[in-house]
Amino acid sequence: MAQSLFVPFAEIEVVCSDKQEHARRIVSRVVNIPGLALPTWSEVEARPYEGWDRPHIVIDTAHKTVSESLAALRHMLSYEDGDTS
Repeated sequence: MAQSLFVPFAEIEVVCSDKQEHARRIVSRVVNIPGLALPTWSEVEARPYEGWDRPHIVIDTAHKTVSESLAALRHMLSYEDGDTS
């Protein structure tokens, strides 16, 4: 849709490369939407991964706070726009 409106966009893949940290995050999540059943770690592990077939930004959140991950994303987006400052 963004392309049809001539609006800049970026495709972003968020990963956690540390399997133990990823599992810890999955099992410690709290549901805040009534009736929503979150997947278990086993269900997450069993999901097939479909690799990206086009350029995109990858943010690895392992061992990073939300603020650190967001700062890394902002930095990468600034390079996407050609801003090298």
